[in-house]
Amino acid sequence: MRIIGTVVIATLCAPCLVGCGATQAQLHALQIVGTAKTTFASYRVCLAPIEAKREYAVVYEKLAVERTSNPAGTMPSDAQLNDQTRITEKEIAAGLRWYSEAQQCSIPAIEALAQISPEFQEYFINNQREITDLLNQTVTTRPTFGTINQRLLVMKTSQKVEASRIGQRLRAALLSEHEQELQQRAEVTQEILDASISLAASLATRQAVLIRSQRTFVAHHPEFAHDPNVRTVHCATVNNSLSCTLI
Repeated sequence: MRIIGTVVIATLCAPCLVGCGATQAQLHALQIVGTAKTTFASYRVCLAPIEAKREYAVVYEKLAVERTSNPAGTMPSDAQLNDQTRITEKEIAAGLRWYSEAQQCSIPAIEALAQISPEFQEYFINNQREITDLLNQTVTTRPTFGTINQRLLVMKTSQKVEASRIGQRLRAALLSEHEQELQQRAEVTQEILDASISLAASLATRQAVLIRSQRTFVAHHPEFAHDPNVRTVHCATVNNSLSCTLI
C-alpha cells in the first residue's frame, strides 16, 4: 500500500501535471493526489494501533513488513534473508491474529483505490492475495524466517516495478491531449472493474484456504482457539465501484 502511495504522489506531483495552469489534466491530477493522500492517511491511522501491539513485534522485527512510520517501505536485510530460525507455533498464531486485525484496514483501502485508478485497486488486491498465500504457507509448513523473507523480497521487488509502471501509465493518460485516448480509457473502465471483482473473488478463495489452515492449526494447538478468526472478503459492483465487506 505504501509503495502505491509513494508512486502516485511522486508521479503526479510533477510540475507539468500540477503546475499553475488549469488544464483538465492538471485538475484531474490534483484530485487524484488529494484522494491518494486521504486514502493512505486513513490506512496508516487504521494500522497504527495494530502495529503498536507488543504481541505483533515479531511481524515487524523478524520480517520485512513495513510500519506506518516507514512509508518508503522496507526491504529484507541480509540478516533477515539468512535467518535460519524456524518460526514457532506462538509466532504463527501471532501472525494469524495480525492478519485478521489488518483485514479491517484493507476493506476501505480496496474501495477507495478505485477513485485513484482501478489499476491501483487491482494492484492492492493482488498484494493481499500474495500476503494471504505467504501466510498460508507459513501456517502449513513452518518455514524459517529467512525463507519467508526471501519470498517477501521477490514480492516487494515485483510490486515496486508494477506500481511504477501503473503510475507512469496514469501520468501519460493525464498528459495526453488526444480526446480519443481518454475516451478509450473510459471504455475499458468496466473491463478493469470486472477484473477487480474477479481478483477480489480470487482473494476470498485464498482466504478460505487460509481459514481451513487456521482451523487445522487451532485443532493441534487449542490454546489459540479464542484468537480472532481470518475472514473472507466479498465485493460487489455499486455505482461503477467496488463495495466490500468481510464475512
